[in-house]
Amino acid sequence: MTVTIGYTTDDAFIAFALARGVTVTTPNASIYLTKAFDFMEAQCWTGQKTDYAQANDWPRNGVYVDYVLLDSATVPVGIVKAQHVVALSIANGFEIGRASCRERV
Repeated sequence: MTVTIGYTTDDAFIAFALARGVTVTTPNASIYLTKAFDFMEAQCWTGQKTDYAQANDWPRNGVYVDYVLLDSATVPVGIVKAQHVVALSIANGFEIGRASCRERV
């Protein structure tokens, strides 16, 4: 059964890892993706959330990708890939620390 965690699914992550020669089991995929998602949500992103009440940082308004304004309903493929890369790093034993950003209120 496919489970969505953050910006991707466990099946998509398992396929991503397998294409890179790493075997990830279903229960572990969820753990790695959750940790990767937590890390990503602690990052400072350009633009603003499309809705103040939305749970995740993406999608966002005011974001340019390759000098083109991104549609505010779109989560860039780079964000999905980043979650996969961070999750794979965690699966390979890398410690991922929490980042912090300063924000004016």
